[in-house]
Amino acid sequence: MLSTLVGGMLYAITTRSIESDVQERFVRHAKYAQAVINMRIKSYTDLLRGAASVLQSGDTNSHRQFHDYVQGLRLATNYPAVDTLNFAAWVLEEDRPQFEAEFTRELQAFLGPGARPVITPAGIRPAYLIVSYIEPDANNTRLYGLDLMGNPYFHTQLVQSRDDGQLRASGRPIAALSTPGDNHLGMRMPVYRHGSMLVNAEQRRAAYLGSLGIAFSLPKLLHGVMDEMPIPGVRMTLFDVGPRDVIGHDTATWPKVLFDSRGSASNPTPPLAGGNDVFTATLPLDFNGRPWQTTYSVPKARLRTNFDVYYPKLMMAFGFLGSILLYALLHILTSSRRAALGLAQEMTSELRESQARLQMSHQKLRRLADHAYQIKEMERKRIAREIHDDLGQSLLALRIEAELLAGRTKGTHSHLHKRARATLIQIDTTIKSVRQIINDLRPTVLD
Repeated sequence: MLSTLVGGMLYAITTRSIESDVQERFVRHAKYAQAVINMRIKSYTDLLRGAASVLQSGDTNSHRQFHDYVQGLRLATNYPAVDTLNFAAWVLEEDRPQFEAEFTRELQAFLGPGARPVITPAGIRPAYLIVSYIEPDANNTRLYGLDLMGNPYFHTQLVQSRDDGQLRASGRPIAALSTPGDNHLGMRMPVYRHGSMLVNAEQRRAAYLGSLGIAFSLPKLLHGVMDEMPIPGVRMTLFDVGPRDVIGHDTATWPKVLFDSRGSASNPTPPLAGGNDVFTATLPLDFNGRPWQTTYSVPKARLRTNFDVYYPKLMMAFGFLGSILLYALLHILTSSRRAALGLAQEMTSELRESQARLQMSHQKLRRLADHAYQIKEMERKRIAREIHDDLGQSLLALRIEAELLAGRTKGTHSHLHKRARATLIQIDTTIKSVRQIINDLRPTVLD
């Protein structure tokens, strides 16, 4: 049970850690793609500013000059997503007849006598912003003569751009170029007369020549970015999150989907994928003042390597087996300690028993020694008593006889008397020796 719990915990922790690392790697790739989009938008913005500088640098401009400049840019190679660069001339109502005559003459000289531009939409207005140059597809005559001021929303933007001199990016798909799933966007900036002082709105209005615009294919731009991403199967969805009135009216579907890499002509905006099997990263994007939002999503399986798949299982097996081995080691150590304690207790018990037996043997030896000593003393006492009783009495009787013999021979038998006295002395000496022996065998003080 414990091994299963440890293995499961390691599996969950490792899976969460790997998923966090994979998601962080995915977010880094998404941020890189976002940076590439920013750089491409900046390059297209710089292209627009450069073209505007060319138009502002001369006193006069012609369609031929504009055509040669755009051809030198090699848009198909250097800016593959760009559709067209176009210039719309600012024309007042009183100058319209003269402009139409010059415009028709220049266009026929450039495209041929069949070119007959017509200002659309029809009607009389105080001023017009008429599309005059279109490159690189100069032969597309259907857009020549289009009055950009005829659109109420673009009218407001273009007037603001003229007065403040700033580049404008509406974020609204260009209806003439866009199809379902293939939106084309534009950016425009004002062009002023060469050498004019541009300090305030009045000076800008007086020097205003027209508006230069660029149209580009959003799918071409973003598909080129996605081709650089090292992760296959990433879905990119681009939203316009700016004010709703940018498209002219309110809408229930907002934010506006501008691009979806999974979209098609029949279903340009399929629903976003969700759930625990998908990584998602949403990042902001600035389209020249217009707020965009890019959502990147990819199935988690596309980012996982074989190592990411098997490593959590390996950690689970490691935790399961490791906990079993650790338990076995602890069990062995505990059993060894228990056995050592039992052996120590057994040895202590045997040692105590041996000590007790040794003490008993010592006591027995002491009792045996005491008993032997008592027997020895009793034997010495018996021997001393027997010597005293038997030998002492015999010596005493012999001394009495010798003393009687010495008394009888005194004066009569001197030689015998002398021998009797010598015998008596010898008997006394013997009695003293016997008494000394008896005293050595049994000292008187013990009695």
